[in-house]
Amino acid sequence: MFSVIALIIGGAAVLGFYGYMFSHLYSEHRKLKRGEKHLAEHLSRIGPPRPKFQSPRKSPGGKSSGSYRTRAMHFGVALAGFAAMFAELEILNRLLSTPK
Repeated sequence: MFSVIALIIGGAAVLGFYGYMFSHLYSEHRKLKRGEKHLAEHLSRIGPPRPKFQSPRKSPGGKSSGSYRTRAMHFGVALAGFAAMFAELEILNRLLSTPK
């Protein structure tokens, strides 16, 4: 009986984790689509871009430190989710394999 309750609670935790991640992903997707719409309107108002001199020291696609921190945080959350899932499987495996 205890193993069934542990399975239900563990399954709810995993489903809750993935539900949170998918809801966050969907809100980011909506924000991106909204930004694309405003960007298209803005670019049509200002016209074609003018060429500028670029300094050889700066790369055009450089990333800021904030994006690195964000990616590191997302990686950490995903890694913690996988670790929790494997820990749950190990606990359930031990509970189910105990002699009755």
